[in-house]
Parts: sequence; C-alpha cells; structure tokens
Amino acid sequence: MPANVERVANLFVTKTVYTMVLVMILSLAQWSFLLLPRQFTLIDAFTIGTPAFFLSFAPNTRRYHPGFLSRLLRFTLPAGVILAAAVPVSILLARMETSTTLEQDQTLATIVLSLLGLRVLMVLAKPLVSWRGLLVAGMAIGFVLVLLIPFARTFFALTVPPWNVLLETGIVVIVAAALLQVVWRYFRAGGPTGVISTDQNS
Repeated sequence: MPANVERVANLFVTKTVYTMVLVMILSLAQWSFLLLPRQFTLIDAFTIGTPAFFLSFAPNTRRYHPGFLSRLLRFTLPAGVILAAAVPVSILLARMETSTTLEQDQTLATIVLSLLGLRVLMVLAKPLVSWRGLLVAGMAIGFVLVLLIPFARTFFALTVPPWNVLLETGIVVIVAAALLQVVWRYFRAGGPTGVISTDQNS
C-alpha cells in the first residue's frame, strides 16, 4: 500500500505544481488563462482521477521506504515545470505558424497537458504489465475519443487547430516526454530505476 500511496501522491502533486507554474507564466506574459474548468476536468479524469482510483487499490506488498517527501519533490517539481513550460511553448510556435484563436489555444493546452499527463502516468504505473498497461491504454483511448466525437468536442469547448500546428505541438510533447524520462531516471532517489518503478507486483 505505501508504494500505491506514493504513486498517487506523485500524480496529484505534479498537477498542483504545473498548475501553479502555469498560472505564474501566464500572469507574467499577461495572457488569458488557457483552460476552462471543464477542460481541467477532462485532463484530470484521464490522467489523475480515474487512474489514481485503480492504482490506490492495487495489490502491493512493498513496505515503506524512508525519504518519501524527498522522492516526491525530486520528481514532481521538475516534472510539473516541464508540463507547465510545454504549454506556452506550443502556443508560441502555433502563433508563429498561423493566427490561432483563444479556443484553439485552449485546445492545444488541453492536448499538451493530457498527453504529458499520460506520460507521467506511464512512468508511475510501471511495470506496464497486465491491467496497468490496459489502464494507461484505456485512458489514452478515452481522450482520443473525446477529440474525435463532435458532441464531446463541443461539450468540452475544444476547437482542433490545423494539422501543421498539431504536428509542431507533437514535437514539443515528444521533447517534453523525453525530459520527463530524464527526470525520472536521474532525479529520483534509489538509483536510475527509482523506488516505485522497480515494484514487480501486478
């Protein structure tokens, strides 16, 4: 159970960090806030709320390891900064390419945070065997379906930008995801694989 608590704590604290950092960045840049409450709900549902529920009740025999707070902050602080920074970078690149609307900017922010949130989930849910891999895949499929279904797009106020903008955003997400992997491997206590990721319970 302690390892499950640590997994879930990493998910929630990462979200808290990237929200705070994003607010500061947008305030300094004097931009409108890039996410509606319903879009935050969408991101949380697929990257935090639903997966956290299942991960918290997963069978686990790993005992408590000292240094919980240190490990938590060592991952969540840089991870949260990476997620927050990826949003304005994506939007700045999009604005250099074409004139995007506020709705398109909000959609880009939702896509970036959802994809990178899923990447964080992949790291924390390791090993991705049995139901854990299915859980991550199910969350990813659910998010894609929201983007594809017209009613869902309308409900969440999503306006998909042109393909060239999505391609540039995809490159930003790939770079940010690679940085998240570096953070996980080299900033976690307990060696390159980290304490949580070595858990072999399914």
